[in-house]
Amino acid sequence: MHMLLPYHRGDYRQLPEEDKLLAALRAAGLQRGLYIFPYSTHKEMKSPAMIEKYKQGPVGMLTVFPSGPPAMPKFLDCGSPIRLIIGFFVAYLTGRTVARPARTIWWCSALQVPRRFWRTAWET
Repeated sequence: MHMLLPYHRGDYRQLPEEDKLLAALRAAGLQRGLYIFPYSTHKEMKSPAMIEKYKQGPVGMLTVFPSGPPAMPKFLDCGSPIRLIIGFFVAYLTGRTVARPARTIWWCSALQVPRRFWRTAWET
């Protein structure tokens, strides 16, 4: 769905001087993971030096995946069972918590009216 509709086409942009940046990242020996820059602990976050780093920028997060082409089928295979489990769970909870539709209640009461009418008419 995300690939079919153009909602997120403007969300991703190419890095300026991407080749130079990728060479610098390879030279740094980054491993797979999530990186935050500029990095600071909670104690250092309020220090004047860190505040200056934040002002100078850039500020961001970098996610590094394993090298190689993206393995989309693997990601889809992992996500599909989870979505099915969540769907069944939501359907179960909805069935247990939401009242039956009004037409079902009306139909049940409509079946009771003739019985009550004939029963009272027969008894009198």
